[in-house]
Amino acid sequence: MKTLKNLEVKSLFFIIVLILVTIGAFRIFLPYLNIIIVSLVIVQIFYPIYQGIYKKTKSAAFSTAISVLTTLIFVIVPIILLILLILGEVRNITETSNIIGDLGNLQESVNNFVSSINTLLSSNSIDLRVAQVDLSDVVIQGADSVRAQILPVAQQILTLSGEILFNIFLLILCLSYLFPLYEKLPNIFSKISPLDKKLDLILFHNFQDTTKGVIKGSFFVALVQATAVLIPLLLLHVNAPILLWIIMVILSVLPVGSGLVWGPIGFIMIIEGARTGNTGQIILAIALIVYSAIIINVIDTTLRPRIMKNSINIHPLVTIFSVLGGLSLFGPIGILYGPIIVVFFISIIEIYNKQYLINEDASESV
Repeated sequence: MKTLKNLEVKSLFFIIVLILVTIGAFRIFLPYLNIIIVSLVIVQIFYPIYQGIYKKTKSAAFSTAISVLTTLIFVIVPIILLILLILGEVRNITETSNIIGDLGNLQESVNNFVSSINTLLSSNSIDLRVAQVDLSDVVIQGADSVRAQILPVAQQILTLSGEILFNIFLLILCLSYLFPLYEKLPNIFSKISPLDKKLDLILFHNFQDTTKGVIKGSFFVALVQATAVLIPLLLLHVNAPILLWIIMVILSVLPVGSGLVWGPIGFIMIIEGARTGNTGQIILAIALIVYSAIIINVIDTTLRPRIMKNSINIHPLVTIFSVLGGLSLFGPIGILYGPIIVVFFISIIEIYNKQYLINEDASESV
């Protein structure tokens, strides 16, 4: 009896120590968790490059160097440039008087259109009125909010602050170690996890599939769709095209749809063309809407199924809430965290149903 109690006390003590040590380890890694997760995602995406080079050279060091360099060229440098370009556009929106004047003209056109609708409703004895809009306040407040989010990061980039350089160094360091270890990661994950090895492998493979689905599928398709619409926006000299491009990418990932950007832009151009009597602008606006609708549908029906093949698909409504919730909790990185956490939750529920509920039902039937 005493032996049993001693074992219970020792087990309880071990569990308490394990929990305390786990909490301590988590707090140690927490400041760098984003870098670690981003590194894992990047390795997942660019590993085929590492694998292809390694098969030809048989040199892990050379393959890692080329893979890391590719990441710098195609991921890190473009992100930095995009942040700086967006910051410049936001500054123009909030500080350039010409844009404020254009907004005033646009607001007048929209309100004239609203007035004509109200007149039509009144003439038909319909007791309904459409409210006038104040575009300038909405746009300026939105631009100020974006600038407040981007400005600190942009200033750090412009000054090459120690924090930015240190984070880039840590990212490169993580990539340098993770590329050669990629194929061994499932076994490493299994060794530090208290779950059964089979369950660990399921969770890890679901993480890989989620990365493929969110990054290679949703995010890559969103980039292609937004870029396809960006081309006519640039040709039409629409203000803040890079900022609009980023918004279209985010809306496509949600997936709400980039139509919330190019649709209103085309509609506004039609109204402005009607106000000024510019028939050419109206034709261009209609062409923009038709082209965008067709190209988005073509990309969605041809490119997405090929990329999303053999990857985890979650319901669009679940995707929307997982991304929005991730953004709310974790900031921009939440676009990735949200779907991953939701997929892990779904995976754990499926594992519980298969491993425990089915076994319990089988034992009860016996």
